[in-house]
Amino acid sequence: MADIMVIEDDASVLDNIGDILEVHGHKVRAFVRGKDGLLSAQEQPPELIICDVMMPEMDGFTVLENLRQIPETASVPFVFLTARATREDMRRGMDLGADDYLTKPFTREELLSAVQARLKKQDVIADQFDSALRTLRRSIVYALPHEIRTPLTLILGYAEVMNADAGKLTAQEVSEMSAAILDGGHRLGRLFENYLIYAQIELFASAPEQAQLLRNTITGDSDLIVHNVAMQQADKARRAEDLVLETERVAIPLSPENLTKIVEELVSNAFKFSEAGTRVYVKSARERDTFVLYVRDHGRGMAPEQVTHVGAYMQFERALHEQQGLGLGLAIVKRLVELHLGTLDIRSRVGQGTLIEVRLPLK
Repeated sequence: MADIMVIEDDASVLDNIGDILEVHGHKVRAFVRGKDGLLSAQEQPPELIICDVMMPEMDGFTVLENLRQIPETASVPFVFLTARATREDMRRGMDLGADDYLTKPFTREELLSAVQARLKKQDVIADQFDSALRTLRRSIVYALPHEIRTPLTLILGYAEVMNADAGKLTAQEVSEMSAAILDGGHRLGRLFENYLIYAQIELFASAPEQAQLLRNTITGDSDLIVHNVAMQQADKARRAEDLVLETERVAIPLSPENLTKIVEELVSNAFKFSEAGTRVYVKSARERDTFVLYVRDHGRGMAPEQVTHVGAYMQFERALHEQQGLGLGLAIVKRLVELHLGTLDIRSRVGQGTLIEVRLPLK
């Protein structure tokens, strides 16, 4: 039995739909005004909404637009009822996130078929969501304890020394220990930030409706973000003179926060895995209907099998080159780009460096 909301200003049509759905075991919430249905959905999201397009005070398009802006109702399946399904109306509804249309008058079979199709699709999405959660949980169980323990041990160790020998330590020793504690705190903060971001990405990936909402966000000043973030990472690595920047203003379907994360991770890695005095090139530009971001270094590089297995919680040559954190940076970038229907291409040779190319469609 599903909890289905029906919004229809024609009382006879509303009663007819309610009777059909209730006979087949569904719970029906019936409203004759769009505003009342919207408030009820916000308080307790239903499993499916069937809504008339043409209604006084608040039409169906407005109801849907409001629902899609609220996280709790953004992914609830939505079926429009309409007496005239013009191409323009259907296009507008689909742009707002409608899942289906029923044209009046409709048969009992058409109504039940539309309801069953939407509920079945939602069950599939829920299963994918649960599967993603289980996979993520397993990865975290194996990787997270060790990664937390390393900086936490450093923080606690130095704090205990400072607490026990406070009167014996020189100002230089206090400064060095407090700096180490601060560094450990930053590492923990970055660890949890990346963990939360990766978890959120995986959950979005299992919910197509929410992923579409991400793609609807436009960043107009991409050149400023790429420039500023790259400069910040260069300053952080104390290698501002090694950075070569070339940016072009392009409006892209990516939020400023996600663009910042992508540039931050790629440029940070480029500095981390290359020697001071070698160039790091960062370029963003429009190529036809595509936004392209290039990040190139002349550092350690990766073997072909390492490039092939880029993924969460994987760190390359951990024993040889000690790395901090979960190694999630490149995996986060890859998943963000995929969520926005783009591609991530890694070209790398051991000992010669790495070129990473991000491509995002603009249409």
